[in-house]
Amino acid sequence: MTVVKVTCPDCGDLDLQVWQLLLHIHDETIRYEFTCATCERDVFRETDQSTCDALVAAGVRFIHVPAPIDAAYVAYATRYLRSTDLLVADILAAES
Repeated sequence: MTVVKVTCPDCGDLDLQVWQLLLHIHDETIRYEFTCATCERDVFRETDQSTCDALVAAGVRFIHVPAPIDAAYVAYATRYLRSTDLLVADILAAES
């Protein structure tokens, strides 16, 4: 089983198994998280692309975090739902 060395700010170096880490991949940043087995603190650390690639290759789970939803996306989604889903169109028309 693959072991990853990480550092807890309170407890120091830890050896974790890949299932104990989770990568968050954003458009601009990448970070991993884990819960310290000693103090139970949730730890978040930014990392670079090469470390991310190595962690994914080792079997660390990851999620892609989408960009924040803005007003333009909400307007687009509302227009789309009105044009394609009759039930949603009826609900949106009743609320207007």
